[in-house]
Amino acid sequence: MLTYWIPDEPCMLPGTATHQIRVGGFVINDNKEVLVVKEKKCPSRCHGIWKLPTRFINKSEEIFSGAVREIKEETG
Repeated sequence: MLTYWIPDEPCMLPGTATHQIRVGGFVINDNKEVLVVKEKKCPSRCHGIWKLPTRFINKSEEIFSGAVREIKEETG
């Protein structure tokens, strides 16, 4: 698998990686409004688009826990 790590953080991909797991959250409040975030860390093709909070889970992290963590990280 060819990769190029864009973020400033150290690359989280193991050298033998063939797949990555992403998680996301679909959050609706009592007023039936959907939580979306504006993309900032993306190449020009998707910079500034509105999207659901998504990201990669950490090694050995449970999928549900990773989704909750990512929602919190992306929404402050």
